[in-house]
Amino acid sequence: MIKGTMQAANPPTSLLERLTTQPPLMWFSLFFLAGIALGWLVSLPLWGWGLLALLSLLLALLARFLPTSRFPLPTFTFVLLLALFLGAARYQYSVPKFDAFHIAFFNDRDYDLLITGYLTEPPDYRDTYTNLRVRVTAVDTGDGDLPITDSLFEKSLLLVRASNNQTFEYGQKIRLRGKLKTPPENEDFSYRDYLAAQRIHSYMTTAVITVLPGNNGNLIFRALYAFKDR
Repeated sequence: MIKGTMQAANPPTSLLERLTTQPPLMWFSLFFLAGIALGWLVSLPLWGWGLLALLSLLLALLARFLPTSRFPLPTFTFVLLLALFLGAARYQYSVPKFDAFHIAFFNDRDYDLLITGYLTEPPDYRDTYTNLRVRVTAVDTGDGDLPITDSLFEKSLLLVRASNNQTFEYGQKIRLRGKLKTPPENEDFSYRDYLAAQRIHSYMTTAVITVLPGNNGNLIFRALYAFKDR
């Protein structure tokens, strides 16, 4: 009791003392933010940062359970490294990668594309148009369908602005004809950043849409959306 009273009466005064007495969560958060900066500076694949984070976690467990004489570094040192590498992995995850198997690779071409996909959400009906969120499965540039494959962390998604004279449903397979564009941005608002936050990097303002047979939606979601519509 007396010791606690003395500590309260003599709070840390130096910068070092104030920093070292901060709660662990603050340090974890700071190192996570530092990891985001590290991911921006150092280009490593996502799996590389994940491997470093896993190694840090294993070392933290070893430091926790092995005798101090065998493992002189404190456990929290490796916990901070874990936060650092997780922050770098989070940054790397947020950076899109557009190769020939991602629909955004075909943005801003000066010719029409034929795109096959299915609706990942129910249609968003507006007064003069309908927004469709489409998961792309194939694209045809004139030489036949090229399969569009999803990576582990990135899906090929497309926002389509369709006319309001058609009705659609979740999971419906469709084929689009039109020009792909990069979402616009200006000084007041960046539609590009808004859609990028939803992992959408391609935009089709006008399209000729053909409904194909079949439905690729999740059965549970289809039942829920159908119940909602009724």
